[in-house]
Amino acid sequence: MVAFASLSDTTMIAGNVLDLPPELLEDVLSNLDSTSDLLHLALSSKAFSQLIIPHHIYTRSLDVHPRQVAILSLLTNVPLYNSRFHTIRITDSSLRYDVLKNLGILKLTNQLESNRAEELPAILAVMLPQFTHLTKFAWTAHIALPAGLIHTLKDSPQPLTELDIQYHLNTDHAELLSHIAEYFPGLRSLTLNRRYDTGGSVVTGHIPDVSAPVGSAYWPDLKSFILFGFFVSDGALDGFFRRHPTIERLGADRVQNVTYPSNLCSLTIRDMTTLCIRPTSILNIHYANISINPWSGGVALTKFIRQMHNLSVLECNGAVISWDLLKTFPVNLPFLSKLNFVVKIGAGITVERLCSTVSGLPNLTHFASVVPNTEERPQHTVAYVINKLARRSKSLKYLHVGPDGRDHRLKPYLYRDWYIIIRDTEGEFEGVPVNPADPGAREVLVSHWEEELMANRGLEKQTSVATAQPSTSLSAHTPKSMNTPKAADIQKIARSSR
Repeated sequence: MVAFASLSDTTMIAGNVLDLPPELLEDVLSNLDSTSDLLHLALSSKAFSQLIIPHHIYTRSLDVHPRQVAILSLLTNVPLYNSRFHTIRITDSSLRYDVLKNLGILKLTNQLESNRAEELPAILAVMLPQFTHLTKFAWTAHIALPAGLIHTLKDSPQPLTELDIQYHLNTDHAELLSHIAEYFPGLRSLTLNRRYDTGGSVVTGHIPDVSAPVGSAYWPDLKSFILFGFFVSDGALDGFFRRHPTIERLGADRVQNVTYPSNLCSLTIRDMTTLCIRPTSILNIHYANISINPWSGGVALTKFIRQMHNLSVLECNGAVISWDLLKTFPVNLPFLSKLNFVVKIGAGITVERLCSTVSGLPNLTHFASVVPNTEERPQHTVAYVINKLARRSKSLKYLHVGPDGRDHRLKPYLYRDWYIIIRDTEGEFEGVPVNPADPGAREVLVSHWEEELMANRGLEKQTSVATAQPSTSLSAHTPKSMNTPKAADIQKIARSSR
């Protein structure tokens, strides 16, 4: 991570680096993966800002629709830009042509729409020698993975460290996993998700058995392992975890009778129905995303929560929380800071009982979702619930209160029914609806919570991080004569490039 503690350090580092030959300077900048690091460096001097913006900011990640893979062929004429890409994603999102236009790569757009996804392996085979810094590849489009694509990616000049393949996989799954283990031994993150077909529906029927390749796979630097829609035996998975004690993020269909890695920080379970849990293996989990069956998963979840004493973020989908489970939170989850679990006033949960639970969670800042019962109790308005909960909690900052407790997870209602809690002039608490245009609004989204937690965990492991925020310290100490761009302007450019 690039960080500068003082202006003198910044000037010295900038002077030394800028004296490098152009080709070496280009290589130094191209090796910076994080957009945040690039922004910090751009703030240090006018020379760096001119080198980084817009070219390096715009060329870290390339998102391409399956019908637009022909655009990769156009990049053959600009190898300098290709060497700056670290990530290629094949997604259902349309490519932002304006970005490539600003870089002078693209002039015409009406010739790029075509059904050429099956040609991607051949196109990549030609392009890979130019992607000298490519380390991440993702396929999340709702069409089958082209045959031969994994075999093509193995020839990437830079060994891939992140591989994300989701939706329909038109291949032998055990063979695919075996090839991934053979071709990409340096993986730090692997996601394979076949729970959904090309139309977005949950896959039913035969579940592929990948016990054999999982039982023999070995990635010494693996940090994230997500495997949805596959069967793995307990013995194969237990051996896999013993060989991979470095795993911090895990996603699986169900809880299995295995010992989870001691470093595990984030756990996502798609079907919480089983009771076979070894308590000592999940004590260090900080983030849990659990999908439960209302009829069979409640008991398992209750036992699960009792074992996660260090949990700080809990998301549950598929059921409404019961009072028998909610009342145990202050004892079992004392460090809980963010909760996403539908709570309906009624059926054993009164506003007063909910307030008593919230008051017993001193770190709770985000709470979703509370569904008031205005039919039986008209006084249970949104304003009433917000004021009651805020009075009993000293930490609560964001609250989701609405008629449908699940709307906050679905687009386009990302910010619907989210409120920022403030105190008015008379000392009463009230909720102000979250404004999507507010740059800080993103932190209320449950889809962002795991990303935020894992990023903070990464920062905790670094011993040389400057205590001050680089953008603040640099803007405060940099003289006007340096004529550096404003931090707000640079961050605006970065947001537009995502």
